[in-house]
Amino acid sequence: MHLPADYASGSESILIVVAMEGFENGDDSRPDPSPEVDAFGEPVWRHPSEIGAMMAAAHGGPVPVSRNRHPVGVISLGVSLALFAVIIISLSSPGPASETLVRAQQAQTRSNIGFTATTVPTSSAPGVPTFYDGVMRIERWGGGKKAQGNGVMVFEDGYIATSRELIAGATQIVVTAPDGTQYDAEIVGADFILNIGVLKINAPEMPVAPIADSEPNRGELVHIADTWSRQAAGSPILDTDKVVADTNGFHRQELVEFDAVVGEQSAGAPIMDDDGDVVAMLLPVQQSGPHRYGLDISAVRLASHQIIESGFVKHVAWIGIKGESPIRGKGVRVDEVVEGSPADAAGIQVDDVIITVARYNVSSMDDLLDTLDNLASRQTTQITLMRDDETVEVDITLGIRAQI
Repeated sequence: MHLPADYASGSESILIVVAMEGFENGDDSRPDPSPEVDAFGEPVWRHPSEIGAMMAAAHGGPVPVSRNRHPVGVISLGVSLALFAVIIISLSSPGPASETLVRAQQAQTRSNIGFTATTVPTSSAPGVPTFYDGVMRIERWGGGKKAQGNGVMVFEDGYIATSRELIAGATQIVVTAPDGTQYDAEIVGADFILNIGVLKINAPEMPVAPIADSEPNRGELVHIADTWSRQAAGSPILDTDKVVADTNGFHRQELVEFDAVVGEQSAGAPIMDDDGDVVAMLLPVQQSGPHRYGLDISAVRLASHQIIESGFVKHVAWIGIKGESPIRGKGVRVDEVVEGSPADAAGIQVDDVIITVARYNVSSMDDLLDTLDNLASRQTTQITLMRDDETVEVDITLGIRAQI
């Protein structure tokens, strides 16, 4: 194929001409200039000009150069430079101080309960070591997503609990141990309500994370140990045994609430006390506001055990109350109604006594839970209760919770 004498002054690229020359001569033995792939099989995308240069080099031709000298091209270049200058100026100007606002809100929350929390390096955090036994760094690939996070070795034989969102859809997961050793991990199972997942690595001799002997307490100072930032963000515990509804309408229970600033890679990080023992694991809850949540480590272990044994966590119907059996008579007296729960939406009040659920008689709290276990979540049913010596019937749409 030959180029016209005046082709160099045209506005088209010579890339196609150079690429087609080999096909015209019947030569199909030249190297394939396709993009490379990395160690995980992901394509290394290149700029079109770089691909053109590779193709030209493969066929012995010159590197293709754009020859567009049309006035419109000059104008476009000028507009692009102007837009670039505007972007630079906007980035250098002070914008909304969202992180400053969040930190201010957190400082106010801390002052309300009489604590001051700081973010300190792990090497200087009281009682918290620089490296943590049983705390893992996690990287995942696949599903059009690469992400990083943390995990906690909760059982021997290499079982690691982490965030379900972190590992969902992954085709490859690499776990890095505290000593720097890397392992390929397999997904054992996950639970979408608790947002917890379990991984397995071939490391039977690796120690599990130290687990706290007692439940965390409100006001206790804890450290969120992120393996990526190598920092332990300090925060007082604002509340324990929380039940929170996420944006999917699922109620998470057994949550520990704190208000430390954490990074995007902190999911699955252990929440540790001053002795370096794990009291909870950081799990994302899709909510607005500065507060963060961790799943109580006892609940993490129980849910992980269910996933390891059966592949899933059992889900049951839920109304959202705490109660007890009256000293005399039958039923369940309501001691607390969880905010935003089905019971709250149905108008159930503290000191109400629940007599029947879906026409099943209820004689104790255990009886109530057994009745709910036999009902389907999301269904609407009727509850009969006593309120100020009067019988009241309310309709309630049952929620769903993980049975842990």
